[in-house]
Amino acid sequence: MRIGKLILVPLAVVAIIYLFGLTISPGNCSTIGACRQCWNNEATNLTSDLCPVPGTQCTASPAQQQHNAVVDVLLCGCALAQEKDYTDTGLNNEIESALAAFTGDTTLTARGVCDSPGLLLTKRQYG
Repeated sequence: MRIGKLILVPLAVVAIIYLFGLTISPGNCSTIGACRQCWNNEATNLTSDLCPVPGTQCTASPAQQQHNAVVDVLLCGCALAQEKDYTDTGLNNEIESALAAFTGDTTLTARGVCDSPGLLLTKRQYG
């Protein structure tokens, strides 16, 4: 009976820690290929080069965090697509779907945006 309790108590502790971790983990994520970026659903204090004074702490709103995470995952996806010379149609489709969700424009192509990200894939300043 003691062996059962010795096994059950650590398992219960691990389960509680896991459930607690789920409640404090980032709220949403965006994924393209092997690229993944997440953001919080609450304003977050962080240190970033995107703060008004680079390298200092400021507050990032959920919308700012989401925008910058999506830009990061799109740029990462673009790098993967460019490495493959845009031959991976599945990856291209993931990029184009993310672009459509991000901009509302369903006519954008992976090659068109990735070769010239310009002003479209620009991060927002925090704070």
